[in-house]
Amino acid sequence: AVGFYLHPAFLPYGGLIVLTAMLIFAAETFMTMRHSRRKTSVTVSMKNSTLFLLLGVVSGLIMALGFAGVIEIDPHHWLKAHIFAVFGGYVMLSIMGISTVLVPMFGRAKRVSDNDFAKSFYTMFAGVIGMIIASLLNISWLEYGSLFFVMLSVAIYFYQVIILARSRTHPEHDIWTRNMSVGFIALGLSWFSLTLYLLGAGEHLLTLSGWLLMAGFIGFLIIGHLYKIVPFLVFFEYYAPYVGEKDVPFLHELLPQRLADTQFIFSLIGLMLTTLALLVQNNTLFHAGASFLVTGGLLLLAAVINILQIKSAD
Repeated sequence: AVGFYLHPAFLPYGGLIVLTAMLIFAAETFMTMRHSRRKTSVTVSMKNSTLFLLLGVVSGLIMALGFAGVIEIDPHHWLKAHIFAVFGGYVMLSIMGISTVLVPMFGRAKRVSDNDFAKSFYTMFAGVIGMIIASLLNISWLEYGSLFFVMLSVAIYFYQVIILARSRTHPEHDIWTRNMSVGFIALGLSWFSLTLYLLGAGEHLLTLSGWLLMAGFIGFLIIGHLYKIVPFLVFFEYYAPYVGEKDVPFLHELLPQRLADTQFIFSLIGLMLTTLALLVQNNTLFHAGASFLVTGGLLLLAAVINILQIKSAD
């Protein structure tokens, strides 16, 4: 951060520290996976996503060395390889793999066949590997072909999620469901915006697609799962040992519902305003939407602190 803000000479040092951290993370991940009893498409996905993360960080370090003038390369030449390795290979594959377990569990849905989800995993593998090669060797036809595979992977994944949603036995419109709904709608709009851009529409649709993917899909998925996972961890850590011995709160009672609802409204309005602003290219409207998102972020922090304070006060 200091390197980008003040002077590029700091970039290699920061990049090397990040690479070291990611190597430790990768080692821990593979050591955990080593004890897995079953080899499924999900475990394969998680292992490969970790490898893509390392490729992304290494390419980022090479770009940092180029920006700092340590080696003579064009950093922008590595940019697509870096982005697709991190966001396509790591972030999307991780979300795809984890959601095959968490979405059926939290959404009370029947789990889709492992082989059906594997189609989206392996299509993403092919797309990301192809894009890395195309970026480094400057092969334009391979780049478009790889982008097609990435978009096809997202489409297959989206279809499987729709099947999951339809199989819900006792659907609840709770805070998790609302965040998931917004996230997957944003993913569909992101895919559609990218398609229009590739068909020759304006450059702003590419920015819109990336924004919907990051702030809409990834952002709301993380928020929704925080509202499920944090109360569960607090209950498991502090209240579960006392079940049957004394009165303990129910899991849903750990969530500050009104605060979570307010946060969701602010974040949703912020996403809608910023999306409209990028569509009509209005900076003032974007800043207004960003203020709603910042407020939503502060409310999310307050909600998480509230959950943690409940257990400390008991």
